[in-house]
Amino acid sequence: MKQKQTIGSSLFWWVLGGVLLMGVVIGCGSDGGSGESVEGSQIVSDISYVDDGVDRHRLDIYGPLEGDGAKVLLFVPGGAWRQGDKDHYAEMATALSSHGFVVAVINYRLSNDMDGMAIHPDHVNDVAMAFKWVVENISSYHGDPASVFLFGQSAGAHLVALLATDETYLKAVGYGVSNIRGVIAMSGAFALSDFVSYPANPLDLELDDTLLYKAIFANAFGSWDESVIGPASPARHVKASQPPFLLIHTEYDMPGFVEDATHFHDSILSKALSVEIRGLKRSDYSDETWSKATELAAAEPLLADYIGHYAEVVAINNKEYDKVPTTWIVDFVDGR
Repeated sequence: MKQKQTIGSSLFWWVLGGVLLMGVVIGCGSDGGSGESVEGSQIVSDISYVDDGVDRHRLDIYGPLEGDGAKVLLFVPGGAWRQGDKDHYAEMATALSSHGFVVAVINYRLSNDMDGMAIHPDHVNDVAMAFKWVVENISSYHGDPASVFLFGQSAGAHLVALLATDETYLKAVGYGVSNIRGVIAMSGAFALSDFVSYPANPLDLELDDTLLYKAIFANAFGSWDESVIGPASPARHVKASQPPFLLIHTEYDMPGFVEDATHFHDSILSKALSVEIRGLKRSDYSDETWSKATELAAAEPLLADYIGHYAEVVAINNKEYDKVPTTWIVDFVDGR
């Protein structure tokens, strides 16, 4: 029986990240998925990537109606490992698929009573199984199984980075990191212990920040102890065999995220491996995007000051398809 540490009732289980976007919900079909076409593209919803009847083991596919060999983005949503849903990312997925990619957006079991009571490594094991399904089936949706890129935001960024650095999870489903063409990690947590260390915190976090992260980690990992979250940290597993990384962070992000991304970048670079890092500023966002992100942040009072954490995904939309961060992602994928 997995046990969780508790640190008192004064902390709520708020999100570490993820964007609760009011996106378009498309389809609610059977295990085989339901589909429709929109302006020369197809959207196939609710495909089971594991034949086990678990509702969270589903994904949606956005992509072209014809052709072969399109590059593939497998997107993993964020939400502190305890919330988030693929249906909220429809506009992001259609914006990226308009650049010629096949985009698969997945759900996975979450650390809450309604969605699986997941505790690490349940989340990353689900992502590994979704990856296996994509590699083995994406050619039926005009994608190239040899060109699968992982993309995640917040908790999703942690999961794709862990999958691409610690080969344990992919080996369990018959694959390896060599099957990943590249990784886009947006505002993730890479060295988990750095978020809970106090008083000498390497990310310059305050006590209240570390207590919040302890609560989040206890809920998702069962503990904030180094023996648990250390091995679950992508920064612990940096190695020569890993694929290229694009790290994206933003101004007005969650406490410590920019510093953690910088440290992770420097660790990868110190081993002469392929990594890029890009930082979004307030001036990179349109007023419309910032306004929408402000509304979303206000719905989570504890996160109301971290508008950038919402804006970075809101900015990937059909109106701003030719602006950052979309163009950074497109350039990274097209260059490999």
